[in-house]
Amino acid sequence: MQPAESAEQGVLLDQEQVEVPAADVLTALTQLDEARAALDTLEHDLTRAARKRGTS
Repeated sequence: MQPAESAEQGVLLDQEQVEVPAADVLTALTQLDEARAALDTLEHDLTRAARKRGTS
């Protein structure tokens, strides 16, 4: 297999592929979703505060 072919197929060269339990993947995705929601809330609050001060 050529390096370009392996990259296209998502194969990591010189690294072992590890299976991750679906529950772990779901947990990680849930944590990412919660972190994004928290950042969105923070951004909204900061924007609102800046507008209140007239410095948006």
